[in-house]
Amino acid sequence: MVIGLLAGLHLGGGVKFSEKDKQTYYKRSPIILTVWLISYVIRLAVDFIIPTNIYLSIGSSILLSATTGMIIGEAHHIIKEYNSYADNKNSLASKQ
Repeated sequence: MVIGLLAGLHLGGGVKFSEKDKQTYYKRSPIILTVWLISYVIRLAVDFIIPTNIYLSIGSSILLSATTGMIIGEAHHIIKEYNSYADNKNSLASKQ
């Protein structure tokens, strides 16, 4: 999970915030979601197709854990970027 967390911190840099009609939106990295979805499908396939192979089950669990760490790392980056976005937005509003 630690390796995934570090990868998520690195790949989560593509987060962009914007505002439309006084509503804040963000765009996240599609890579992290795609990698997590693929690892989840692999985990399900291993459980249903080859449920007796413990090594594949453990391997797919480790893969899913690492990609979950990527999501956690991305969430950390989203919070950090949002705080920066909100500070910039507030400083611009106070100047007006």
